[in-house]
Amino acid sequence: MLATLEQRLTAMEQEIARLKQQVQTDTPPPWWEEIAATLAIPPQQENDHPQEMSHRESIMALRAKLKPISQEDADMINTAIREAQEMSIADNNPSAKGD
Repeated sequence: MLATLEQRLTAMEQEIARLKQQVQTDTPPPWWEEIAATLAIPPQQENDHPQEMSHRESIMALRAKLKPISQEDADMINTAIREAQEMSIADNNPSAKGD
């Protein structure tokens, strides 16, 4: 009986070792590596258009071309935006019209 227990134990140990190896090879990469892989730029696309500016560079170039406005003009624009928003709210809310 001792021989059969040893054989069974050996068979179980072998099966456990096989299952451990299978789990190690079947384990998918961590979720963050999968997401990073989907966001990565393929190497062949990185240098397709070297003459194009990055988004940040184009925004910086546009800002450099803009003329700064005075505080008075900024206040006037903000007031107009606020009034337009208030009118839009009043148009969408019949009880606010005072009928």
